[in-house]
Parts: sequence; C-alpha cells; structure tokens
Amino acid sequence: MGIEKENYGVTKEGKRVTKYTLTNGQGASVSFLDYGAVIQSIIVPDKDGKLEDVVLGYDTLSGYESNVPSFGSPVGRCANRISNACFVLNGKEYPLDNNDATNCLHGGFLRYNYLMYDAECAISQDDASVSFSRVSPDGEQGFPGNLTLTITYTWNDANELMIEYNAVSDADTILNITNHSYFNIGDISQIEVQNLPSRCYDSLQGKYTEVPATRRIEQGVDCIYTLEKDKIFLVDKAFNRRIQITHHHADSIVLWNPWEKTPSAMKADGYKNMVCIETARLEKLLQFGESISAEISALPADI
Repeated sequence: MGIEKENYGVTKEGKRVTKYTLTNGQGASVSFLDYGAVIQSIIVPDKDGKLEDVVLGYDTLSGYESNVPSFGSPVGRCANRISNACFVLNGKEYPLDNNDATNCLHGGFLRYNYLMYDAECAISQDDASVSFSRVSPDGEQGFPGNLTLTITYTWNDANELMIEYNAVSDADTILNITNHSYFNIGDISQIEVQNLPSRCYDSLQGKYTEVPATRRIEQGVDCIYTLEKDKIFLVDKAFNRRIQITHHHADSIVLWNPWEKTPSAMKADGYKNMVCIETARLEKLLQFGESISAEISALPADI
C-alpha cells in the first residue's frame, strides 16, 4: 500500500489544495481532495485486468469550485430534501435555504463540497486511509449545534473502498450525511442494480411504486428505497464489472440517474452513463453529546 500527496492548485480564496492518492499492490487506486473531501477518482480493473476510472470527476480544481452536480462529494448537514425549507426541533422552528423550489436540498446553498477539511493519513500492511475533518459551526446552513464531522476513506488490496462517517454535536440537531459519487462503470443500457427492495418512492412519478429486485436504469430513475437487505449490486455485464455496496447503519438509499431531467448538453457530457447511489438515514435526529457512526463499502464482485 502507498499514499502519495501532490499539490492540486490554489482556490479562488487563496487556499492550497492537496490531492491524496492511495494505491494498492495491484496498482488500483483512489484519489481524494481536501477541498470538499471529495472522491476524485476510483481506478479499478475490469474482469480482464484493464484499469479504468469508474466515478465521474474533474481533472482540475476549477471544476470542483463549480461542482454543482456534487461529483464525489460528501453531502450534509442533511442530505436530500427538507420540505418547505424548515424544520421544528424541541419546539423551535429553524428556517433553511429554499434552494430546490420551496424545499431545502442537500443542506442549502452552502455545500460541504465547497469547504476545506483537515486531513490525516494512516497506512498499514493491509490498507491505507485518509481522514477529513472539520467543525460545522452552530447556525451554519441554518442548523443548530457545533458539529464535529470526520469522514474516513479506507482502501485495501481487495479493491474495497470503505467510507466511515463519525459525527458529534454539542446541541440537538438533525444529521444525514451521504456521498454523492456518480458511478460510471460502462454503457448505461447494460447496467443493472440488483438486490433492491420491492417498493420505493418514485420522485419522478410522485408516488410509491412496486419495483423488481433487479432494475435497469437506462431510462432515468429517482427513487428512495427503504432498505431491507444489506447488500446492493451495480452490474455492467458488457464491461465485466460488478460492484457490491454494503452499508451499515443506513436505512434507505436514493438511486438516481437524471437522464430524463437534464438537458442534452449534460447528457453528452457523460451523465447518461452514470448512476448515483446515496445511502441515508430516515431518522435524522442527533442529540446533544451523542456520537454517531455509519459505514459504507464498495468492492468488486464476480460477474
């Protein structure tokens, strides 16, 4: 295992950004930035050993400074939508940004992927990791409590990427952290998501719908699933790739491909060949002094 650090540029505010690349014994690697704590690349082999990047991202810092799709990004303080851009906690109403019509989406206008994080690296014989930490001050994005958040990415020789979130607040707040990476493992017409629950809320249709355990996503999807199983598979048989996603302490996922909702320019820019899988918690209350941890891992599996 190895960890390489390199200069990735300077932000518009004059802050120096570092890129961290973790490489295993097979030559497969993952890269992260301390700007936004984003996953910049995941380079893994297909069944024939060909190495390719399987997540969407940018080649330059300027791309991440205008990262509206949140490529590779942690999302918080509360991922997904809060209706009417407000919530009530302990009898007090907290107004939020209405950045999605009348709703608050992914925390509002100030996104976690536009912030700098402190980084700490660790390496062992079996794996390597980078931890990104910052304190979200009381009132940031409209949420109460000083929230200390640490996101740890760990990479091993099995080509397994583990993401662990750890958070503690000095006041009651709400919390729902996820990662917004767009997996791009091949031709979208050949990609299936397997082992799904049988029922989901379809945001495109605005209603609950029955769905098969295996779903093709070529026509666009925006669904929230209440999880019944601890493993989900993303499969592209044409390129001989199959990713197993295992989650701990998450009770739902959002499965999203914006094919039906994006303009043709965005389709041509690679969106059509990707799917975003966001793990989440339906119970979002984080009480004063409570520490919460959640973990998700993704690793290749045999076709």
